[in-house]
Amino acid sequence: MRLNSNKFLLVLKNLEDLSFFKNRKWDKVYSNKTVSYINYEIWKNILNDKNIKGEAIDKYEFNNFCRYYLTEIEINILFNRINKKSRCINFDEFNEFMEFLSEKDYLLCISCLEPEKEETSIPESSEKEEPSTPDSKKGEPSVPDSDKEEPSVPDSDKEEPSVPDSDKEEPSVPDSDKEEPSVPDSDKEKENGGLIKKLHYINNFFKNKIRIFFYIFK
Repeated sequence: MRLNSNKFLLVLKNLEDLSFFKNRKWDKVYSNKTVSYINYEIWKNILNDKNIKGEAIDKYEFNNFCRYYLTEIEINILFNRINKKSRCINFDEFNEFMEFLSEKDYLLCISCLEPEKEETSIPESSEKEEPSTPDSKKGEPSVPDSDKEEPSVPDSDKEEPSVPDSDKEEPSVPDSDKEEPSVPDSDKEKENGGLIKKLHYINNFFKNKIRIFFYIFK
């Protein structure tokens, strides 16, 4: 625990009159600590002051310890209240003085004891090394490979649709369609016979006309 000396001296400056009887015994507990323990913590912190030399406090040292907050008269009165048996204030006298304080003043004295501020130790790694920043923050934002690459097209989409051989080749025409329709021989003979008859008729016609022509012009 660390004593706030400034606050403690202001409490001592505004003390109420001391009681004629002790207001507390050494084993009374405040915040899980006995009166004797609390008084010793305060005393130990006073001895750590730069103006105090040794295990007891003489009048000169006490004056240097209090001079910024108490007048010389107030310092002398307070010193005489604490010091009863010798020329210097020792722990037994200080402890007895604290037992005579009113409850209000004693609680104010206890509040002057503050927890020591621990220095937050910073790991060496965090001091020396700069915080690692992901690559995506240092440079340009990283794009997943799936976004950088063009979307893969299945082979079935890249290749042209396969056309069955039946569609690529021209429709096969049966030989019966390519060739002219076959005419039965009987029909051919009839056509030839009719043609011969027509030619024979025409021949006879012209022969008769010629005969008539020669007969007229004889």
